[in-house]
Amino acid sequence: MDISTDLVVKLIALITTLVGLYKVANIKIAEPLLVQITAALSILLVPAVMLGLLLMMQTFQDMVGRSNRADIDVNASDAEIMYQISKKFWNQSLRQKVLHLTIDKALDTGRYDVVVKAAGELNPPDQSDEVLLRAAEQLSKDSSK
Repeated sequence: MDISTDLVVKLIALITTLVGLYKVANIKIAEPLLVQITAALSILLVPAVMLGLLLMMQTFQDMVGRSNRADIDVNASDAEIMYQISKKFWNQSLRQKVLHLTIDKALDTGRYDVVVKAAGELNPPDQSDEVLLRAAEQLSKDSSK
């Protein structure tokens, strides 16, 4: 099961909110200011640790995945090669840019299988719906000719 980073961040925000509400509800007004500040700062400690662990796990997965990736298949189509190149990027914003270029190239050449694969890699995931809609619209125009 593949859990998206977006889902994990939302779960961390939910847990932080619940822990924060619990801690704030249990702070006594009569306690010294330092104790109240410490209690409030401890609320931020939970998401910081969880986000740090998430970053470490994601970096580890990227490093392991990067070492297991095969070289680029030179006999593949241009769109497939572009998709393979996009998997080599470390910088996510550049990777997203290459994925969009790949999608455009695949739509121009009619490689809808590459469009679907590249759309599945887009982040945030709701961008894939727009890409798949573009592909479906193009297919409907092509079939009406």
